[in-house]
Amino acid sequence: MNVNDCAFGKLSAAVLACLMFCFAAIVYAKPVPSAPPFDHSKTRFQLRDIHTTLKCEQCHVDGIFKNTPLDCAGCHSTGSRVGAKPKPVNHVRTNNACDTCHTSPTSFLVKSYNHAGISGDCASCHNGQSIGVVSKSARHFPTSLPCESCHTNTSTFTSWRMNHSGISSGCKLCHGDSQIYPGVVSKPVTHIATNGAACETCHSSTTTFGGATFDHSSTTVANVCNTCHLGQFAGVTTQSAVHIPTGGAQCDTCHSTSNTASFNTFLGGNYDHVGPPTAPGRCSSCHSGSLLGARGKPATHLATTQQCDACHTQTNTSNYTTFLGATYTHTTPPGTCATCHNGTTALGKSSTHVATTAACDVCHTNTANYTTFAGARYVHPTPPGVCATCHNGTTALGKSSNHLPTTAACDTCHTQTNTQNYTTFFGASFPHTAPIAACSTCHNGTLALGKPASHILTSAECDKCHTATNTGNYATFLGAVFIHTTPIGICANCHNGTTATGKPVFHIAYSNPPYTGCDSCHTAANTNNYTTFFGATFTHQAISQACSVCHDGTTAKGKSATHVPTTAACDTCHTQVNTANYTTFLGASYTHNTPPGICASCHNNTTALGKPATHVPTSAACDSCHTQANTSNYTTFKGGSYTHASPPGVCSTCHNGTTAIGKSATHVATSAACDTCHTNTANYTTFLGASYTHTTPPATCTNCHNGATALGKPAIHVTTTAACDVCHTQANTGNYTSFLGATFTHSTPPGVCSTCHNGTIALGKSGSHIATTAECDNCHTQQNTANYTTFLGAVTHTASMAGQCHTCHNGSAAKGVSAGHIPVAGLSCDAGGCHKIYGGAVTTFGGAIMSHAVVTATRCDVCHNGSYTAQGNLGALGKITNHIPTAITGTLDCTTCHTAPVYTSATGWSSERMNHNGAQGGGPVYCVTCHLKGVTYVGSMEKKSHEGASTSKDCSSSGCHRPKGSRGTAYSKW
Repeated sequence: MNVNDCAFGKLSAAVLACLMFCFAAIVYAKPVPSAPPFDHSKTRFQLRDIHTTLKCEQCHVDGIFKNTPLDCAGCHSTGSRVGAKPKPVNHVRTNNACDTCHTSPTSFLVKSYNHAGISGDCASCHNGQSIGVVSKSARHFPTSLPCESCHTNTSTFTSWRMNHSGISSGCKLCHGDSQIYPGVVSKPVTHIATNGAACETCHSSTTTFGGATFDHSSTTVANVCNTCHLGQFAGVTTQSAVHIPTGGAQCDTCHSTSNTASFNTFLGGNYDHVGPPTAPGRCSSCHSGSLLGARGKPATHLATTQQCDACHTQTNTSNYTTFLGATYTHTTPPGTCATCHNGTTALGKSSTHVATTAACDVCHTNTANYTTFAGARYVHPTPPGVCATCHNGTTALGKSSNHLPTTAACDTCHTQTNTQNYTTFFGASFPHTAPIAACSTCHNGTLALGKPASHILTSAECDKCHTATNTGNYATFLGAVFIHTTPIGICANCHNGTTATGKPVFHIAYSNPPYTGCDSCHTAANTNNYTTFFGATFTHQAISQACSVCHDGTTAKGKSATHVPTTAACDTCHTQVNTANYTTFLGASYTHNTPPGICASCHNNTTALGKPATHVPTSAACDSCHTQANTSNYTTFKGGSYTHASPPGVCSTCHNGTTAIGKSATHVATSAACDTCHTNTANYTTFLGASYTHTTPPATCTNCHNGATALGKPAIHVTTTAACDVCHTQANTGNYTSFLGATFTHSTPPGVCSTCHNGTIALGKSGSHIATTAECDNCHTQQNTANYTTFLGAVTHTASMAGQCHTCHNGSAAKGVSAGHIPVAGLSCDAGGCHKIYGGAVTTFGGAIMSHAVVTATRCDVCHNGSYTAQGNLGALGKITNHIPTAITGTLDCTTCHTAPVYTSATGWSSERMNHNGAQGGGPVYCVTCHLKGVTYVGSMEKKSHEGASTSKDCSSSGCHRPKGSRGTAYSKW
């Protein structure tokens, strides 16, 4: 059948249907009723959603109902009889039924692909060609790996994990400085600056960015640590909350390249204590055990409340880099060393220590104030003959290798006497028991010292000359005396340069007579019986010729090459007087007659002594400084006065100990320029008066102030072993420029104040002090003097002083009555118990209770008149403002109405009985002034208002109430 046949068939069927319809309309005149709705659910295909809007014939083509497909693919496929829209060619590959994914019959776009059982070949669908399938976006990071390598979850692509296996470089291609690819972590804005370094330089792990190790060796610049380590970059370690305060210092001030293994660790930081954080007495600010790395005192530390740097000084800790080396200032009493020196708290006795139970300081006395164990002197209490028990080379020093061979006990020779009570090995005296003439038996150079090579030639036995007497009983070789038995005039027989010493080459030449031999000058007398060559005296009295005859440089010493050129005879300057009868060349006095300013004509180091190499550099004439006056008429170079014109700070150029006098051995240790302190020197003519600027840390004052380097404690100083600056602080000494103002910390026991406070050692009682022989702290107690820092506040009253207060409290010896005090008229303060004394206890003037019993003869208004209220409720209060008018009592005292025997604020004054003093009513004292209702005067009187009471109808004048009326009793019952 071709297309035309089909069209014709359709047309024929339509015509036929139309004819049948028309024919039916003609045959049946009545309308045909409509058929009921068809229940399509009975066909096993429930019409839902979009299928309910279709015409039957769209699915049941050509009226064929049988075998109409029930599944989507039966209709929606290419070549289907129904002709529904088939699956597009770019549909994902699948054998599943359509409604497995297309769950909405209203739209094919609503789909949910079930990936169950699919674990690979994702790219066969997710390839950018399959319709409606999400594929790798254009911004997906570059990769040739299968999707399933990272996207392990097939229900969503947003949950994935990149497999970096085999990737060791090129991280920046994906993990750039900004988020190039969605879902790929990039370097955050808080990342530390890397200067373009590749990610893998620090991030060695490709599974996480944590644990990166930054290599500081090539990228770190000194003093810029806080560029990163201030908390501004994630993952970069910052200073912990318990880090020691640094005052803003850079990390590498302490964490240096060396102690951090090239900045790979923060451990090992070495804190430099010389910067601002450190100041004397503040160590515990950090070294409290609460700050990281700042070690506090260990449990075994010596018990002390002192600041760390009292013992751990800048010097002994290598500038605070170690705790070792601290010097403890021992203030404990003798005999308690072992309390600390027990091997735990402090160093104890070593295993080789001399066995003893004595207290440490029995022997360790010379320890430089307990700063060393060396130098201890052991007090030997052992009996003689047991020295070797300790002196065995282990416990104590034993015999040296060159010791005289002997088996005798040590103290046979090293006696208590010659060893200073066994404190030295020197001085031992060997008891020579060998018979005389047998010295050489031992003194042969092997067993004991023999004759030296320079010994006088002799075969005599040693003790011929070295006698028991002159050798200290053979304890020394010195002192031997050769006994010259030769007759006078034959000295040269031995003293010929061979047998014994002869004349030296420089000996004065002489010829006989009158000199017949050595002993002509070297007499028995001046040579100590021929035991020395010194002392010989040449007698010039036999010489009549001029000095130069002998003193020509050949016969006797002549003028030196540096002698002042002169043709004058020697004794013109070298007189008999100044040469001690021609026995010396020294003492000659040259008479200068040259005019000023030409000294250098002779004093040029050729003609006469010139400026030495160490002379102060100057081109001035000699006598500019070496004047006729200060040189004793040019007889000495000493006394020259130099005029300093050099600028400050260059003193040491000359004052170096060579050119000019330098710092003395006892000078305060300092590297400052001289004129830093020596400013007040009277134009640099004296070293006295210098003012030293102290920069040394506390507790080291005595290093200089020891009486040698600088002024020490005077003889009248308060007795104390405390460091100077314990009392002489920086504040009270004007920055250590004065000794005045020191505040002494008193630790002495009670009752000894006057030992120092005697007006000499320390301030004594003033001229206006209360007369007393009691010790100071009877009144000036520790409490009321702020720990003995002031004389104010002292109080002590004894019971024996009762009634005598005014003897001292007169305004001169002690505080008197204050301004505004009630008149006392000579009464003692404690009269009647006003200012009480409580059995000698300290009291005060506050809280006084007035005893009116002592003033019964005095009118109340002498005090209670408003004049003595300066002390408030403790003063003499006046009448209250709403007191009844007292004119009614006339001139009577307060006690006229206030009749109670005790007058205090609680009783007495509030109990009164009115004395009307004969007031009869009427002016000027009206009854209604007080007794009218509404009147505010205080009192117990009745107050009424009736009959229109007023001053015109006064109670008494009304003719009703007595005394002028007829009712009641006068002023007591109305």
